[in-house]
Amino acid sequence: MRALEFESVTHNHSVPVPENIPDGTPVKVVVLTQTSSAEDHQHTLKGLLCEVAQGLTDADLERSRETGRAIPEWPTS
Repeated sequence: MRALEFESVTHNHSVPVPENIPDGTPVKVVVLTQTSSAEDHQHTLKGLLCEVAQGLTDADLERSRETGRAIPEWPTS
């Protein structure tokens, strides 16, 4: 058995192999990732959002009443 190490990026749930590997060649694939799963990311994101909101008051989270639809008042000279 021969080993070949290369780095690639997944595209449409597939990993392109180097051009020198002909079609029909049996390969063994080992997947090593540097990121955690999507579920872990979701929990991390939720935790970060909770931390951001801590210490804020209702006034901080209140929406602006400005809608941008008022008639502008231009200074008169």
